[in-house]
Formats: sequence, C-alpha cells, structure tokens
Amino acid sequence: MIIFSNVTKWYKNKKALNKINLELKEGYLYLFTGENGSGKTTMMKLIASRIKLHAIDIGIIDKRNTKIAYLADELEYPKLMKIYDYLMCIKKIYSSKGDIFNYMSKYELANKYIFECSKGMYKKIGIIQMLLNNSDYYLYDEPLDGLDEASRIIFLNDIQTLLKENKTVVIITHYIELFNNLKYVIINFNDGNINEKIY
Repeated sequence: MIIFSNVTKWYKNKKALNKINLELKEGYLYLFTGENGSGKTTMMKLIASRIKLHAIDIGIIDKRNTKIAYLADELEYPKLMKIYDYLMCIKKIYSSKGDIFNYMSKYELANKYIFECSKGMYKKIGIIQMLLNNSDYYLYDEPLDGLDEASRIIFLNDIQTLLKENKTVVIITHYIELFNNLKYVIINFNDGNINEKIY
C-alpha cells in the first residue's frame, strides 16, 4: 500500500498539493481527474519518485517495499533504434518473460525506426514497455491521448488483466467514460486538494 499523510508540496510560491491524505490500495484502479495544473501530475511524480518532498514541504509518503512502473505523458525514446530492438533492451533490463511480438501485433505496431513514429505509436511503445515491467503499481499519465479506438479497447483489457492479478493501476485521464465497465476510484483534483469517490 502507498500512503500519503498530510502531504503539502510547494513549487516556488505555488502550493501544488495541499494537506493530502490518501491510501492507494492493492488491486484497485484509481483515476486522477481535474483541470490542468490542479496537482494530478505532481501527485503521480511523487508516487513514482520522479520528484521528492523538500525542506519547505510537509507530510510523509510511505511506499516501502513497493515496486512502481511509471509512464509519463511526454515520452522520449532513442530515435535511431527500431521499435522491436528498443523493446528487447527493455525486456532484458526488466528480465521480463513478455512476448514482444505478441504485444506489437496486438497493438498493430509496425517495427519502424522510432524517429518515424507518430504520437499514437509513441504511446503504444510506452504501454508495451509498461507491460514488460512486473511491478506492484502501474502509473499512467494520459495514456489514452493519441490512441485510436481499437488500441484504447486493448489497453483497457490489459488494465483489467493487471487488476485481476491484484496490481494497482493509477491513471491520469480526461476520458472517464471509457472506464465504465471497470470498478474504479476517482480522485478529483482541484487547486491542490482532492475528493475521493468510488464507482
């Protein structure tokens, strides 16, 4: 479990998060919603340890013995590699048993050079990279943005599989209606504050 206890995070003179108390439990799907700049990405980056609490900040984040995978909204890959070669490198780093050919076929991802890829193809590379990572928590920042409808359905099926394996999935999204077939918890952000609702 990941626990935020009274966490306040500042960026210079702006309070990005305000006294956040939240438990992210195993096997749940959490949807982070809210306007741009409301604190969603800050929260996710704290969970993923991409940013940290500093002396000016307060609170405690308990993530002990938790393995976390994170897919950012802005993606950067080695542009002169082909997609399959890049994913093979990732597979070796993670010591994964995942079938790259199967994932690429499922998402209709051709083996192009990465510099030839569209935004949607970048998203697919990132999604497959996450599937190769055997983690406890999977964090996605706007994964549906740029995906075609067929790939969105496949992605939602993959999320359902992770939940059945008791993995925790956290997604920043503006497409709540696409998750109607899944049980989820909405964490709505508003100017650094949160409201939690279970659906």
